[in-house]
Amino acid sequence: MPQNEHIEEFQRRNGKRFDHVEKTRKRKARAVHSDATHAKRIHGIRAILHNQKRYKEKAAMKKTIKAHQVC
Repeated sequence: MPQNEHIEEFQRRNGKRFDHVEKTRKRKARAVHSDATHAKRIHGIRAILHNQKRYKEKAAMKKTIKAHQVC
């Protein structure tokens, strides 16, 4: 067994924690605040790259919404 697969092996044998789904949902919900704080503080080329990433996400979201709309 490779050395980097010990976590997956443990989860396969014993399962995940009982509150794993709820914790990941909350972590994802709270990540929005830290992303906004990060976006406020960055400057220069990092800000440009970050804005490009956000724009791609927004465009993909618009495409999926448009695809799911019933005409």
